Amino acid sequence: MRYELTTKIAYVHLATPHSVPGTTNPKYSVVCIIPANDPRVAEIQGILQAKVQEKWPTGAPPRLFMALKSGDETFPGDPNFAGTMILSASSKESVPTADANAVPTLPDIFYSGCTAKVYVNFYSYDTVNKGVSAGLNGVQFVADGPRMDGRPSPEQMFAPIEGAPVAPVAAAPVAAAPVAAAPVAAAPVAAAPAVIPGMPQLLS
Repeated sequence: MRYELTTKIAYVHLATPHSVPGTTNPKYSVVCIIPANDPRVAEIQGILQAKVQEKWPTGAPPRLFMALKSGDETFPGDPNFAGTMILSASSKESVPTADANAVPTLPDIFYSGCTAKVYVNFYSYDTVNKGVSAGLNGVQFVADGPRMDGRPSPEQMFAPIEGAPVAPVAAAPVAAAPVAAAPVAAAPVAAAPAVIPGMPQLLS
């Protein structure tokens, strides 16, 4: 089932794949941070439970992995995740990324703390491990937000260097004045021949 979720994201690995410690399976991934009282939490939980019922109709196996987890339990003591639920989404392949105007963009505009629209699909698996995961299909930038890694923005870091030459500002182009068209001389009009009474008129 395909699902889209606009929320704050963290642990952004969209430019290069990342391996979870203890594994050798690098993936492109993000973590969606959802307030625990957000109605979408119950909606996602319903989707996950439906996948479990579909895959294991006689009962879920023990130690089932679910894509939606408690932020407080996963990151205890971290205020960024207090009172939240987190949804981890990943992909073995790189995924499309776009800016707020839906223009394709490089993934380096995303960072932990920004708001993004994340496109996922939910699927169950039954291998050595069992559970329901969220596949990552694409990410669209929505808005800036406070960086969770504490790194300042370029505007906060940089200031003009005293004595540095100022780059010249190009003058705006001046539109050329319209050129008036030269007047066109009127063609001379031949005078009509004089008519003399009693004389025959010659045809020209």
